[in-house]
Amino acid sequence: MRRLQWKDGNEEMKKIKYLAVYLLTVAMAFGLTVTWDVRADETAQSVYVPAEAYNDNPLVELPTYVDSPYAVINDNEPCFSYEDRQCTEAFEYYSDLDELGRCGVAYANICAEIEPTEARGDISSVNPTGWHSNMGWERCHLIGFQLAGENANEKNLITGTDYFNVTGMLPFENMVDDYVDETGNHVLYRVTPYFEGDNLIASGVTMEAYSVEDEGEGICFNVYVFNVSPTEVIDYATGVAVDIDQEDSTITLADKTATYNGKNIYIGKATVTGSTGYVTYIYYTDSKCTNKTTKSANGATSSGGAPANAGTYYVKATVAADYNFRAATSKAAKLTINKKSQYIAGITTSKTYNYSTKSRSFSVGATTTYGSVKYKKISGSARLSITSAGKVTVKAKTKAGTYKMKISLTAPSNKNYTGKTIYKTVVVKVKATTKASKTVYWTYYGKKYHCSKACKYIKNSKKIYSGTNPGSRGKCSYCW
Repeated sequence: MRRLQWKDGNEEMKKIKYLAVYLLTVAMAFGLTVTWDVRADETAQSVYVPAEAYNDNPLVELPTYVDSPYAVINDNEPCFSYEDRQCTEAFEYYSDLDELGRCGVAYANICAEIEPTEARGDISSVNPTGWHSNMGWERCHLIGFQLAGENANEKNLITGTDYFNVTGMLPFENMVDDYVDETGNHVLYRVTPYFEGDNLIASGVTMEAYSVEDEGEGICFNVYVFNVSPTEVIDYATGVAVDIDQEDSTITLADKTATYNGKNIYIGKATVTGSTGYVTYIYYTDSKCTNKTTKSANGATSSGGAPANAGTYYVKATVAADYNFRAATSKAAKLTINKKSQYIAGITTSKTYNYSTKSRSFSVGATTTYGSVKYKKISGSARLSITSAGKVTVKAKTKAGTYKMKISLTAPSNKNYTGKTIYKTVVVKVKATTKASKTVYWTYYGKKYHCSKACKYIKNSKKIYSGTNPGSRGKCSYCW
């Protein structure tokens, strides 16, 4: 935004300036109060000039539309002057309509002061140039309602397509609105419509924005948004839109079989002939394609998204229309996600013990992907047993020898894993205890036997046992 300045080279302005100083001096001499009434059309330091006069870098040649709703221009740098970029005052400017009734540049400093506080009103009373009620046109704000609260302002509404209004302009408007709401800062915002020749429909608009307080760190863009329709040919001179004589597209999907892996599984890329439009995929749980997948039941990324859980799914792909081809939807393809087989590992099936008057136990200790392994004795020695949790017990006073037991190990199934049962043989060896040739001595918990009660390792024990069979205990190296 530029301000008019005093120019000392202008003789008329000099005279006005000198006269003002003289009158002020006289008034003060007589104790009078002087009030200055500065009007918008007077030359004063605080008066803004029309913003349209300072679009420093107007487009010389319009960009060419290629699939994207907008094109970046001027390396995404807006063309605001240095002075404008310091402005933290709220303002709005809307150009007068030209001789054909067309809108010009709209310029504002977006901030909380000018954002709307009430719901949007009716704008159907305004019919911008090129408007036809049966053509599917939309009344498009140059400066969006959410930014400045302008409703039926004929200087701020042009005729545009839904693609131009919603896909092209709206994301940038939302970006600025969110930024102002979150920071309370100001954003310089200028939208310039471009009409080629005497066309009544704008070919597109430039959208420039710059966040003032943070010097463009939060908001800074300069884009040209195309006023086009992917499915219609527009007569920009009159506003008449005609359906394109499009050809049919085809899109197909191949069936797919996969195994559960804990991640979302996708059907694969569709094969498309014709349209170059965007392809979307929807996943269903029934062959009629009426029930979409969900996150809770199928582990899908979203409603209708790719599932993760095992099951049978049905998928349809849709390609959007482009200028030359119609949209198309594929027949349902089947996606089968099979359950994953459980694994069982970490098994202990053999153990060696010395003879004991007490029972001995150990754990088989198997692990699996999901859940807990269940154990069961199938056959084998009566001296051995196993619990469902996998604890193997050798009965007390089991004589020296080798004992075997066949067991089953079963991992459970769930919606993503198949159950699994394997069989193993548990082998326990019991060694005979060493017989002492004379009476020896030991304690209940001691691991060694001694030739004398006076051995330093047991002499202070309260209870000392004696005999010729110390069980599985070994000799005390100190005594012997």
